[in-house]
Amino acid sequence: VTIRAVFVRHGVSVEVLGEAVERGIKRALLNPLVKMMVKKGGKKMFSAENRQSLINFGVQSQKKTFPLGFVYMWEHKPDDEWKDHYTILDCGICKVCSKHGATDIVPYLCKLDDILFSARGQEMQRTKTIASGGGECDFKFRPFRG
Repeated sequence: VTIRAVFVRHGVSVEVLGEAVERGIKRALLNPLVKMMVKKGGKKMFSAENRQSLINFGVQSQKKTFPLGFVYMWEHKPDDEWKDHYTILDCGICKVCSKHGATDIVPYLCKLDDILFSARGQEMQRTKTIASGGGECDFKFRPFRG
């Protein structure tokens, strides 16, 4: 949000900033150490050992303890080809950006999910986002590969 404010104040459009952030993330992922760390984080996040924590954190988030936090559900569906379903009901990024008048940057931040999950070797499907007016973010993940 702060970087957006500085760029906009200097006449740089949000579109240019969003594209620059995307290029920077992609460039960082060319570094073998960064790529290895991202993949390792993906494996841990989607591990059987971590799954119950994701579900529990989702239940806890629904108590809305943190006003600017995420509210979500995490479900594991063993019989579905998309084993893990992550539904964001209330987006912390949208809330923080809205508070600071920066909602125009949110779609660019959402786009980073595609890049980062792909870098993890995690196949992701999402048909809607809160930022695009979808009412929720409906992530689905196939089992981790590689």
